[in-house]
Amino acid sequence: MGVPNLGCLVASIGIAPSSSLMPERGLATANYNLVANFPEDAAVVPQQQQLQAASSNSNSGLIKGGWTREEDEVLRQMVRHHGDRKWAEIAKSLPGRIGKQCRERWTNHLHPDIKKGIWTEEEDRKVIRAHQTYGNRWSAIARSLPGRSENTVKNRWNTTSEA
Repeated sequence: MGVPNLGCLVASIGIAPSSSLMPERGLATANYNLVANFPEDAAVVPQQQQLQAASSNSNSGLIKGGWTREEDEVLRQMVRHHGDRKWAEIAKSLPGRIGKQCRERWTNHLHPDIKKGIWTEEEDRKVIRAHQTYGNRWSAIARSLPGRSENTVKNRWNTTSEA
């Protein structure tokens, strides 16, 4: 079986991280047509943070920030084709993304078994009990919560526990 023809999806990704930067001469010269075409679900990374990331990163062309719907669809297609192990190979179909980003996006957001709904009281009790046993070993805690990723469990703990 060959690689699926994903050319049209990959070609549609073409948003460079610099497209969301502040215009050099300020907002008075901004092209607001770009704003209208910006994906709704893409995260906007502040200019200073983008510049710091670009200067400190040896991976030129690496996209940091939100994923587009098109990128998500390409990732889903590539996982169907390659499975959820060959992340470096999968990343070759997503310009500007690396294997680690693909793995984390799949594991924490796109995997079909991930529960995205509201946490139940029972789940919260399980997290508390498991944290007493395992401490911050999020993968061990997540095993007791089917459908919740390690990252989701960690985030739930960090946003609801008392510091």
